[in-house]
Amino acid sequence: MAPRLGPADGGGTTAHLAARFAASLIAQGKVGHMVALHQGHIAAVPMSDAVSRQKQVPLDSDLVRAALGLNICLGDHRQAIVAE
Repeated sequence: MAPRLGPADGGGTTAHLAARFAASLIAQGKVGHMVALHQGHIAAVPMSDAVSRQKQVPLDSDLVRAALGLNICLGDHRQAIVAE
């Protein structure tokens, strides 16, 4: 049986694990980095790499629809997205 990673069993959520990873980066003096999920693994990414180009998400993607379902503001295009 795979171990659970929920807060009820002391494991923590993905956000909690990312925060712990970020704290370890700071302790190592790796400032100017962000925590990212890269090919299924938590990794340190230099901020300059993370913001070097604009990354776009298709309006019809599951991520956009999930964000809208949670009432997350995505700017002025909500009606166009919902109508698709």
